[in-house]
Amino acid sequence: MGKENALRLSASDVILQTAATLFTQKGVHGTSLNDIADAANMSKGTLYYHYPSKEQLVNDIADGHIVRATDAVFLWMGSINREMPLREAVFTLLETLSSDAAQPLLHVVLCAEAATGNEPLESKLSEAYRAWTVMLELGLLRANVKDTQIVLNRARLFFPMLDGYRLQNNGRLCGAQLEMLADFLAEE
Repeated sequence: MGKENALRLSASDVILQTAATLFTQKGVHGTSLNDIADAANMSKGTLYYHYPSKEQLVNDIADGHIVRATDAVFLWMGSINREMPLREAVFTLLETLSSDAAQPLLHVVLCAEAATGNEPLESKLSEAYRAWTVMLELGLLRANVKDTQIVLNRARLFFPMLDGYRLQNNGRLCGAQLEMLADFLAEE
């Protein structure tokens, strides 16, 4: 039974990784379950056994993505202290959230899917944004902040602005863009 579970988990991981890659290349609507099975070098029956619908697959990919992003913000929160200037704290989070090139692009794809009528995904992402914003506010308040109200107001803009930058740049941000975003968000 243990070996069977390990094989099953392994197949699920392959499916999730393959689907996430294809979604970032072709979009959710441009990727079929057949495309995923072919790219994963598995039978369609194996794929359908693990994921009988694309919606379930998108849901699991979104769950994993949200967990990774939440973990990154949580770890960032633990690194902030009173001696850290606000701008450094903001820039560190931007770098953390942009360090894995695949994740920001996957985020853009998931947001597009949510915006085009996937209501369960929209709800899931909205909930994640609320949690991330609260975590951001708590983390920034641990930094060297002069005006807490400005910081709290800007924190509410952080993720929408980050998404806008990502959208304009195909999910990727370069150093200059991170610098500009950090400068704006940390200005007191």
